[in-house]
Amino acid sequence: MLSCALLALGRAGDAAAAVVHLDLSAAPLAIPNTLDGLYLNVVTGQTSTASPPPGWDFNPYNRGDGLGFFAPSAPSGQGTLASGPTALALLGGETIGPSNIFQPDQALGTNFQITGLSYVGFRFLNESTGLNLYGWAQIRTAGGSGLGFPAALLGYAYEDRGASILAGQVPEPTGPALLSFAALAALAARGRPRDLARPPSSEGVAAPQYPLRAEGPQGYR
Repeated sequence: MLSCALLALGRAGDAAAAVVHLDLSAAPLAIPNTLDGLYLNVVTGQTSTASPPPGWDFNPYNRGDGLGFFAPSAPSGQGTLASGPTALALLGGETIGPSNIFQPDQALGTNFQITGLSYVGFRFLNESTGLNLYGWAQIRTAGGSGLGFPAALLGYAYEDRGASILAGQVPEPTGPALLSFAALAALAARGRPRDLARPPSSEGVAAPQYPLRAEGPQGYR
């Protein structure tokens, strides 16, 4: 899997994967500490810090009680991955999909009002296809009296066919990139002595489990 640092904008080319990813880690987008915050159209990449761009999907902003998130109220079905009204801060690897609960309109950002990096999951409408899609955004936040600010958007991704996506998931390498990785692996293997005494392991590799952070206070101001 390509790292976020290596992939600027990518899309998986096979039928089993259709993840679209935009890496902003080299030049993060600041999330203003204002009521407008940062509006993002996930499909086109268009952003605004003043008025919502056409078809906007994701909006981190200052609710008046610190960092929070806003989603379009119409059409219905859009929202922020949450427990009750509180957005969940994901560590990476959690599933974002139809089985989750998404808070429409405003979502409390209490879990993001700390210093660190977290993922936030969301569901949005792709106006060109009419499909509700699932995605993630990576947010850098600060704790203390700023209540999440200063904050910045480091990247985001979504699955463009309506399937689930994992927090932090990016497209698999394909074509020339995949061949390059294979060539590097082959060169590395040539100079590596084989351990003939060690039988191949029969143990499976368990998928890592990622706990969710504790929920913040319930209800709105």
